[in-house]
Amino acid sequence: MFAALSIFALSESITGTVTNKTTNKPAAGDDVVLIRLQQGMQEASRTKTDARGRFTLDFRTRVSIWCEVTHDKANYFRPAPEGTQSVEVEVFSAAAKVDGISGEADVDAHPDR
Repeated sequence: MFAALSIFALSESITGTVTNKTTNKPAAGDDVVLIRLQQGMQEASRTKTDARGRFTLDFRTRVSIWCEVTHDKANYFRPAPEGTQSVEVEVFSAAAKVDGISGEADVDAHPDR
């Protein structure tokens, strides 16, 4: 019983909300991953946002942590330092091509030449 209590005591959770700022609506169904930044990037917890853009991530042992949200195939990151209980993430609608917008770019891989 003591072991179960000590594991429970080490468990923490972070709640948050993801808002699509393009539409000013909650971002439902987005992937949310808690990433531990110790000894490389390691997944600590994973979930999806609900219909209101809310999520809860449970994890053990607090170290340097980032919250990653994937929305429209784009990744958004927010730090979650020790003591953080809630994270608010703003995302934006993305599209591979937008009608009426075009452009050109010259890329010089060797600027000294």
